[in-house]
Amino acid sequence: PGETAFLVYSTAKAPSNGGSTGGLSIALGPEIEERTSGQKIRVTVKAAPLTNRASPEFAVVYSTAAVGNSTWRKFKLGTESGSWSFDYAVPKRQEKPGLDYIGIWADTSGSGGGIKVEDIRLEIIEPS
Repeated sequence: PGETAFLVYSTAKAPSNGGSTGGLSIALGPEIEERTSGQKIRVTVKAAPLTNRASPEFAVVYSTAAVGNSTWRKFKLGTESGSWSFDYAVPKRQEKPGLDYIGIWADTSGSGGGIKVEDIRLEIIEPS
């Protein structure tokens, strides 16, 4: 808690929300894709503003191997560290296992701002 896992900056104006996404993306292996297929999940990102070049808003997406994505979910970043979450019903896998991704778009204005990412969590909240 309170530690920075990584810093993310962005000048993207409209990054892709599919596949490996146009933002920073974290690949989730086939075993995660298999476990989340057809499940309701919650993605939580704990982040903090940068002291210089702070982003006023960032976005997060969950992108599946081949059956869709959550679309970018935008969050206002205040002056303190906080956690932001969204829920997503992951469509049932149609093909053999692949990679899912969690994408982070650090500055939705595209002006080069950034965030400190402290933690990313993926939970299955309604197992079938």
